[in-house]
Amino acid sequence: MDVHSRCQGLWHSEKGAIAPGYDADLVLVDLENYAPVRRETLQTKCRWSPFEGWELTGWPVTTIVGGQVVYDHGKLNTEVRGQALTFSET
Repeated sequence: MDVHSRCQGLWHSEKGAIAPGYDADLVLVDLENYAPVRRETLQTKCRWSPFEGWELTGWPVTTIVGGQVVYDHGKLNTEVRGQALTFSET
């Protein structure tokens, strides 16, 4: 498990690495994509963002949860669901 995961209280043995036996929750980002945040393109339940209108660099291209592709180049697979994390109190 990496230091960042430990600092965030993620004490799950299957978190914090890209290796066999780990969760495979990943986001692949295009660091060359520079675009404004637009309400009509958001893929959120609330359908708004405090960053609306901002020009941002680095947009998600693919999201993988539990080894399954959930989002790929604008297409959302709503059948794939992740699991909620639990955090330690220490």
